[in-house]
Amino acid sequence: MGKPCPLKDFCHVANTGTTKFGKKFTRDLVLKLATSSVQIIDRSAPRRLASGTLIWPNVVLCAVHSLQGSLIKDLEFLLFYECNAKTSPAAGATYGACTPLETTPQARVDKELENGNMMGLDYALIAIDWIGGTTLPGPSGTPARRIKFPRAVSRARPAYDYGGELVAIGHPADRALQGEPTQAAAGTLLSSGEPHPMGKSGFVAGGKSKEYSHVDIKFRDGASGGGIYNEEGHIIGIVTGGHTVDGVWTNSFLNLSLVAGKIVKDSAGSHPASTRIRQWFRGGGSPLLPGDPQPSPSVSFDPPLL
Repeated sequence: MGKPCPLKDFCHVANTGTTKFGKKFTRDLVLKLATSSVQIIDRSAPRRLASGTLIWPNVVLCAVHSLQGSLIKDLEFLLFYECNAKTSPAAGATYGACTPLETTPQARVDKELENGNMMGLDYALIAIDWIGGTTLPGPSGTPARRIKFPRAVSRARPAYDYGGELVAIGHPADRALQGEPTQAAAGTLLSSGEPHPMGKSGFVAGGKSKEYSHVDIKFRDGASGGGIYNEEGHIIGIVTGGHTVDGVWTNSFLNLSLVAGKIVKDSAGSHPASTRIRQWFRGGGSPLLPGDPQPSPSVSFDPPLL
């Protein structure tokens, strides 16, 4: 008989004996949300260094602080770095060896589109170029690429509603600081409208920003940038990590609904400037602006993206 993954703790998403994550999130819902979870890899190290979330066919949302120390051009992206159901550790078990569904990155950086560092907002939007899969002849004679996944990828969709129980999905690191296969942890919202816990000491304008929320989930290195979801399965934030503030350990996430309401001035400070993160969150559609790299029509997915 199965058991739930306890509140606050990370558990592997695929274990068949895990009935729920916390009290609200079914295994089926978490498995669906996990399809958009991205393991970010610095190929120059090499190191599985951080988490991210696929929000558009060619755009990954992540935490900008977790990219510091790496060159953008060296980043690669791996979906379904997830233990298969047969070898996945049970809820509450210490991480051990398992057989991941995928181990070879399917994408690399095309371009960094935007980051919120100068605004005290711990996020980055990265346009990706799909490199995995099978090369096929395209309809016009040009090569086409088909990316095959273990199950359909459901890209993350945003919502304003947050509160009660939330679930974080990502790749917390092991003792060697290498990201582990996809895990999830449920917890409850503690507070909102807070500054970045690292403040000025570790993040530009972090002491002035008020777009962060605290949650009682035990974040670990590597989970930064992973998605935070509400009970309906919509993304409402990204993990910014755990920090000691005045001797007290706190776990924070960038609250995207608060970011969407932030008035961002242009360089002259004369009028609000449109940002991709606000455009995506408010409209629920494309985060891309004119001139940005667009999803390639020569790339298809099997199963199709949802």
